[in-house]
This record gives sequence, structure tokens and C-alpha cells, in this order.
Amino acid sequence: MYLSKFNRKVMEKAFRENGLAFHPLFTPGPHIFTGSESPLAKKKSVTLEDLSDYPRLSFEQGGYNSFYYSEEILSTEYAKKE
Repeated sequence: MYLSKFNRKVMEKAFRENGLAFHPLFTPGPHIFTGSESPLAKKKSVTLEDLSDYPRLSFEQGGYNSFYYSEEILSTEYAKKE
């Protein structure tokens, strides 16, 4: 679970309404996973443009869950392939 500029208000409201407190455990950076032969594997870092020709995976949250509960950090960014 994470807080972002996009979901912070909704998540904090849900915490309050349910008597919960959010305590960050760490601040991770984004990661991608590639095969060793991928052109991206040879780069020290990649940009969103580097990723634009690759499909983005996302996970179905179910029919009754809010978009704000999405676990993908770039879910609000455009992707050519998803």
C-alpha cells in the first residue's frame, strides 16, 4: 500500500473512517524487470519514453474497488499498450 499525490486524500479519508493509521515502512523507487538480453537491461536507468513501446501490466482490482486503490505507480500515465 502506498500514498501518492493522486490517492492521498482518498486513502487518508478511508484510514480515518476505519480508525486506521498509515505508517510508511520505506520509500522505494520504481523498478522494471527485464530479461538479460533486453536492450533495457544494458541501461543504468530508463525513462518513461524508453518504456513506451513495451506493454504495461496492471492488476484488476475487482468490480467494486476504486481506481484510487490501484497499486501501480504509473496508473495515471498514458500507455500505448496495456
